[in-house]
Amino acid sequence: MAKPRVGFIGVGTMGSRMSRCLLRAGFSLTVHDRNARKAAELKEAGAQIAVSPREVAAASDVVISMLPDTPDVEQVVRGADGLREGLRRGMTYVDMSTISPTASKALAAELHGLGIEMLDAPVTGQPVNAADGTLGIMVGGKREVFERCREIFQAMGKRIIHVGPNGAGHTMKLINNLIGATVLQVICEGLALAVKAGLDPQQVSEVTSAGGAKTGMMESRGPTIFARSFENVGFALRLMDKDLRLVAELARDLQVPLPIASVAREMYRSAMTAGYGNLDVAALVKVVEAMAHVEIRSKA
Repeated sequence: MAKPRVGFIGVGTMGSRMSRCLLRAGFSLTVHDRNARKAAELKEAGAQIAVSPREVAAASDVVISMLPDTPDVEQVVRGADGLREGLRRGMTYVDMSTISPTASKALAAELHGLGIEMLDAPVTGQPVNAADGTLGIMVGGKREVFERCREIFQAMGKRIIHVGPNGAGHTMKLINNLIGATVLQVICEGLALAVKAGLDPQQVSEVTSAGGAKTGMMESRGPTIFARSFENVGFALRLMDKDLRLVAELARDLQVPLPIASVAREMYRSAMTAGYGNLDVAALVKVVEAMAHVEIRSKA
């Protein structure tokens, strides 16, 4: 059976790498980005370039989007020259962004009424995982639609899990990032305490990695903190701040108190106010350092 033609909208830090994985896997790919230069960089790799989301839809069987926030996704679908103007009955739209589950479910219902299926399939992982096709992918939507798109997901990810109906993927991603964001806050506090006590913060990482406090957030962000390499952005702090806003909205709608997350969100808000939004999320440590009057770096 011939591979489906794939469209990809949003080829930034993650999307460009995911697109290259699809090309390596042999998929015919049409891409679009508001920044035409980013899209043009994929032309040499074999992608076709579209001037609008509508044109992407017209050239594809399955369309993927990887965008910063809910309004961006809604604009791509509903705006002028948007996907709605090019999608055809029987097609599938896959949003791999991190957006509001409520908005995601509304889009799925809207498209279903037009004979178009939708999956929400946000990802976990760093740019290196996007580049080598080892992202984690959590998928919400109909099981049969998920199975039809499995080959596409396998080109981009290693751990691919169907987590429930439409909206479940986006909900799961917010829960994942809620946990990650609060863990990072605690890591920053622990490292600040260690430095004030005269300990080597890098040894804190070594000790916690051998016990119950082991965490992927320390493994991924610890080296960035110790090297002070916040400009090397794997995941921008502004995106985590956005995700915590979405978490707060979800918790409000479901009437679930999140006391620790509420405190952590204020710390991320402080980081945004300080101008750290475009730095790596590890720059959260700068807020903790300012409060503790300390700088965290390895003694090595």
